[in-house]
Amino acid sequence: MKKLLTTIILVCLLPLLVFADSFTFGTTIDGVSGGPNGFGFGMFPLGTSYSHAKSFSLLGNNFPAATFNVSTSFSFSLNYIPTEYSYKEGIPYWSLTPYERANEYSSLFWNGSSTYFNPRGNLYLYLQQGFGTNPVEKSGPLVYLRLAWNTLYSMALDANPIVPGLDLVFVDENGAPNGPFGPETNLPGMPWLQDNRIALNNNLALSTYWYLYKNTGTDAYDGAYAELTLEYGPSWLANTITPKGTISNYWKAYAYLEEKLTLCSTKQENGMNWATLYIGHSNSYSYVGGDVVPENKIPGDRLRHSFSDAIWIHLAGPQFIAGDCYTYIDLGIYNNIYFGNVVNEVSKKTQAIELQSSLRGLFHLRLFGFIRFDYSFGYVFNRGLYATGPGWWQSAEVSFYVTI
Repeated sequence: MKKLLTTIILVCLLPLLVFADSFTFGTTIDGVSGGPNGFGFGMFPLGTSYSHAKSFSLLGNNFPAATFNVSTSFSFSLNYIPTEYSYKEGIPYWSLTPYERANEYSSLFWNGSSTYFNPRGNLYLYLQQGFGTNPVEKSGPLVYLRLAWNTLYSMALDANPIVPGLDLVFVDENGAPNGPFGPETNLPGMPWLQDNRIALNNNLALSTYWYLYKNTGTDAYDGAYAELTLEYGPSWLANTITPKGTISNYWKAYAYLEEKLTLCSTKQENGMNWATLYIGHSNSYSYVGGDVVPENKIPGDRLRHSFSDAIWIHLAGPQFIAGDCYTYIDLGIYNNIYFGNVVNEVSKKTQAIELQSSLRGLFHLRLFGFIRFDYSFGYVFNRGLYATGPGWWQSAEVSFYVTI
């Protein structure tokens, strides 16, 4: 295991060897852990990321500069085995009759300890070129065209004793395989957990980003922004790392449209922002196709189609001390509709439609650009397929960014 962890870290540090000039390094602490046997006294960071961007002329002086970007990240976090879907056939639990739950399919759903240790590393490369001129702002490109490559390497390991207090999942106390997780197993419903539980997912993506707006203040603009992405992760793109074969064989189409209208924008005497208020609205649609969809591309409740609608109010407070010291608050209503067949289901028979609705808020504090604090909260009043009542949730995150 030490060799595998070392390999992930070395892959993440690769850009340091490739580029000799400056790079941007960003670190996000997305949680804390006692570490192995309490190492770090509860302050061991679980994840970090950094990126490097290089601009150069690709098509000549009549076109904007092109950008080549390298971004890497790694994390040592916990994950869980989805208990709502059968590991062998991918059938959702909510689609079964009471008889099927109790008899025909009862043994195909994991009902033991489901939390496991999930170290992972990600490498993202893209080449981006701008075209045209934004007709609203009268400057900047109208559209960016981006070609990208993404690689995700992950492992599913028993958490104990790495994270004390968690039960064994994949082996028993004697080291024998637990349930369906023996060597050379085939788990169509959860391909990232089959065989040796090492998953390597590669995909190619072609994206366009359209800019039809003008800036009106801090984090605000009037106009529209659009995005269209086509993603492809076939089995022949080194997505057959396990002896049992395919770990990924999918494609995805994604479209996004956003509009904003500034309601108020005032400045201080020194030119810094005093207050900015705008209303925003967005829609998105995505479809995930293919017979083997990897874990990091599973759509909401595994239904292939998704459509979202959101409307929110954004209030940015005064800049203080420096331009990158300010706060903002978002408050909005978000609706998501999921429908269609269930991904990774062998029979491809199950179909469903669901609506999820919630009220969400965000408080963001930025200090000198390198310290950011986010506090999020929400009230879910429609949970879709799950017949549970409404409820509140909250989370917080501190991020640190350093440029060298």
